[in-house]
Amino acid sequence: MPRTFYTQSILDAVNAYPQPDAFFHWRSKESKYAAKHLKDKVTEIRHDGTSDQCEKAREVELRKIVNFLLNGDHPPEHKPPELRKLKEGGRLYTLLRQAERGLTHKKLSEYNGTTFGMAQDPDAADLIGLAIRQKYDAAIENWCAQNPGGAGLFWQNTQDSELISLAGLQRHEHLEVIDRIWQEIIEFHDVLHDAKRCRMAMVDPPDNRGHAFLSSNFLEHAFAYHGYAFRCDSRVPENVQRQGFRRAWAMGCPDSIKDTLPYRAANGIGMSPAMGMWKKNRDAVNQMTISVARQMRGCTKFPSADDEGVYYIYALGIAPYKRGFDTEAWQMTKDVGALWRPGEKAFFDIEPSEVLASVQISKLKAREGQDELWRFQFLSHQWTWHHASDQQMRHLKQELEALYHGGEVQAVGKDQDFYVGLQLRPEQAVAAKPVVSSKVKCEICGDMFSKGLLAVHMQKCRGIKKTS
Repeated sequence: MPRTFYTQSILDAVNAYPQPDAFFHWRSKESKYAAKHLKDKVTEIRHDGTSDQCEKAREVELRKIVNFLLNGDHPPEHKPPELRKLKEGGRLYTLLRQAERGLTHKKLSEYNGTTFGMAQDPDAADLIGLAIRQKYDAAIENWCAQNPGGAGLFWQNTQDSELISLAGLQRHEHLEVIDRIWQEIIEFHDVLHDAKRCRMAMVDPPDNRGHAFLSSNFLEHAFAYHGYAFRCDSRVPENVQRQGFRRAWAMGCPDSIKDTLPYRAANGIGMSPAMGMWKKNRDAVNQMTISVARQMRGCTKFPSADDEGVYYIYALGIAPYKRGFDTEAWQMTKDVGALWRPGEKAFFDIEPSEVLASVQISKLKAREGQDELWRFQFLSHQWTWHHASDQQMRHLKQELEALYHGGEVQAVGKDQDFYVGLQLRPEQAVAAKPVVSSKVKCEICGDMFSKGLLAVHMQKCRGIKKTS
């Protein structure tokens, strides 16, 4: 005879309680005994083979046992001494409480973190506290957005489980589940203990043959050799001069992220500080890093291509041995790459002393029907100087003059963003790093140039000297 809905719900609840060799272990002898006792009673109902009346009588007895386990009153007849009231809030207690409400069959796959999240679900509220539900939603939302795919993924398989499988977990156990979701979509890189992560060892291509843009048309290896980098940001220069740039999740973060793996990695809590890189789109997790671009034009994408309003381009002078993550090299060495052509580098922070200059721009969204990703317009044709030397001023004036374009609105096309489908072997990425070439010193400013660039540079340098 088929089991009733109530009997099946109780069996599902007991089956959701951990086995001795499961990831989550037994809480107590009392709950272990209670789970076994309930399973035996359900088995009796299933296999008794007697009349419907006897089946109903056995289900009534099962209800009495469950009521005693939850409430502690009206103990059933012939109660074994080992059968005791369960601790409120415990895993088996919560499972049985929800079984009585018929919630054992809600699948975790119903949640996507956005249109339907645990934080808004009253059923989930009966099982899990709000703070933990918010953390689940943040992890699940990003997991769905990144859509890692592939076989054997933890969350891919866990989604087939029911909501009640999370009932009664302790806080640290919930965090373990949430951390495993994050691990499937983010790679965490410890850069502070690797000398090869310094600025001077990072990729700075000598030409455009590898699909990446040059750092500068005026100075060879302007990033790797000289430290020039650029960041677009809404923060005003007065604040940046005081604080520099700090990672968002190191300055503070939403409750949905706090104490989870990305937060602990960003702040070095219980582990070495680490930078996060999205596995799917080969990009930095912005809240865990300060991203900069080698190329000034490309930096106008920061913080994102959809931003609008008044922003500032900050010219930076990255210290030679400052350690960070070479996103560009990482993108090159992936089996299926997507290389951001302006050359992204990521650092834990940018000190105020590394901020050389700033200039104000307006960011605009792309026009519909146009082959563009975003637009920008300079609101000034002059830098505001912060910590730039005379030599740095000369170079940055050249960069701004070349990019100003009369103050017109400039569109950045899709072909100037990511180069998709890049497939480089690691040795090719290494070959793309700066190669030491014979250099000649400019007699006017003292900068070093290859013979091919020196003549062009000296003409401009003489012009600057005459007007300065």
